[in-house]
Amino acid sequence: PAERRDADPWVLSLDQAKVWYLLNHGMCVALVALCWWQSCLSSRTGLPWEAWAIWVALTCADGLAQSVLRSSTSPPKARCASAFVTLPLSCVPGLSERMDTMQDWVLCGLFGMSAQRDLAAALGAH
Repeated sequence: PAERRDADPWVLSLDQAKVWYLLNHGMCVALVALCWWQSCLSSRTGLPWEAWAIWVALTCADGLAQSVLRSSTSPPKARCASAFVTLPLSCVPGLSERMDTMQDWVLCGLFGMSAQRDLAAALGAH
């Protein structure tokens, strides 16, 4: 549609946002489940650093892929270098929704390991 041509190339459509949202949550659940299955999820330390390193690598790869796709589909005037600022910030605790989501899933995994399975189910459904 003509009205989409003038839209901001950095804004996702609703369908794109839903796919990204589900993939992000799926990645978080998969990492926590893998650590739980491998018995390296601990109530004392949470996830091991290797799992966090994998999460950071996947988050940066996803952000880079999004930046490349957006810049290749946007008009030349709309391209900017803001991805170099937003990409590292996507992994910073307290500033990033993605980090908060991962921490929420780690908490669900920890509750799931304990006797608090109902609380884990409630948080996971939230």
